[in-house]
Amino acid sequence: MMSSKTAILNADSVKTDNLTPRQARELKYYEDFYCLRVPSQYNPAEVQFRPERTNFNQPWVDSWIWLKMIYQTQTVDKDVLELACGQGEMTVQLASFSKNVTGIDLSPTAIRQTLARCRHYGLSDKVSGYSMPCENLDFPAESFDLVVGRYILHHVDIGACAREVHRVLKVGGEAFFLEWIEWPPFERLRTFRPVLHFFPREASFERHITQDERKLNQRDLEEIERVFDSVETLRFHSLARLGAIISALKVPLMKLDLRIFGLVPAFRRTGGSVIISCCKTS
Repeated sequence: MMSSKTAILNADSVKTDNLTPRQARELKYYEDFYCLRVPSQYNPAEVQFRPERTNFNQPWVDSWIWLKMIYQTQTVDKDVLELACGQGEMTVQLASFSKNVTGIDLSPTAIRQTLARCRHYGLSDKVSGYSMPCENLDFPAESFDLVVGRYILHHVDIGACAREVHRVLKVGGEAFFLEWIEWPPFERLRTFRPVLHFFPREASFERHITQDERKLNQRDLEEIERVFDSVETLRFHSLARLGAIISALKVPLMKLDLRIFGLVPAFRRTGGSVIISCCKTS
């Protein structure tokens, strides 16, 4: 495993000549994005997740369930790899209940901001960061007990990323991803011009959409299933999609989704976000 000193050096020395055209475009977008959005202060709630140790409970929130599933793997004794750590919002959460967290991101600026956030919370001894693509992880085989990623697979070559994640996982290791995913009837509805105003496809800083990203689809899930021995999915965001039009409705609709999922489990198939749980058994 690389040292923390190497991690900081690598944050300043990513080599774009080894990147694919898609990776180079993603790198430019996020370098610009993170340079324009340097955190001026941090929210103490960032390190107060503790799903089993407090009364804080948000089962209607996909990212909360994703974190809870990670927590329940008993990460206190595990080495965790976080793909596309961004500015470290999830890194500090993971580090608050894990043995060690290694964060990677294409953007050197993101790595520097992640390490700064971890220093702020006194977590530097548990966190290291490196600039590298998810499709070409610079770690030995079977280096990690757990690999996690939030909204990253729809930015990368999914097959190559899945194979690399499988390679660096130890036998018995798990991977948890939170992603946007297609529900075909809704995607057909999005082709209508009035709907595109609220659910746009074009690249945008304001909406945080890059040129090459796209939602996952069933073929992508099948590609992941060809790599991993066991893959399970859990969908969210059915009616909650309307929160993109009326923000005040987002949380109430997420709660309503949860109630409907309980009454009609098949309704989950309409969800627009998905938690993908993968296990390497051999």
